[in-house]
Amino acid sequence: MAELLKDIYTEAFLTTFSQQVQEVYRPFKAQQFVRAVLADNWADLTLKQRTRQIAIVLGQFLPQDYSEAIALLEQLAPDCQGFAYLFFPDFVVVYGTRPEDWALSMHALEIFTQQSSAEFAIRTFILTDPKRAMVQMTQWAQSANAHVRRLASEGCRPRLPWGENLYRYLNKIRHRS
Repeated sequence: MAELLKDIYTEAFLTTFSQQVQEVYRPFKAQQFVRAVLADNWADLTLKQRTRQIAIVLGQFLPQDYSEAIALLEQLAPDCQGFAYLFFPDFVVVYGTRPEDWALSMHALEIFTQQSSAEFAIRTFILTDPKRAMVQMTQWAQSANAHVRRLASEGCRPRLPWGENLYRYLNKIRHRS
């Protein structure tokens, strides 16, 4: 039987990641983090639910100040590349949607998409503040970095597999016309 994609998040993966965090943030409780992520109904969670659980629990173990937590994740990002690290941009969705965090969150998504993908994460911001988000997407579309340009194009696709449906946004535009 083929291995499920959600099974990329093994205890070994989480342990290795938690050790990486501890290297840049000594107070991080690595073993407690792993236990907390794997608690309860972990085996029953889908891929996206696991990503969200990791993001939520990570926020419980990083500094409570959002800018400090993001700075730590940005420091880790170069060593955390690939699909498995979708929880970095998801962290932004969980903890960085306040209007006063907008600029920091956009910067973080730009950094994280270069290592993984922020195409799912940006959709929350598009739905929250469509005009502001599309200004950001237009800027990203001009980026020299292909991953950032991809975030701009794929992030605003009305129907992105596994992504939140953006037709609500399109309906707002239609009703204004």
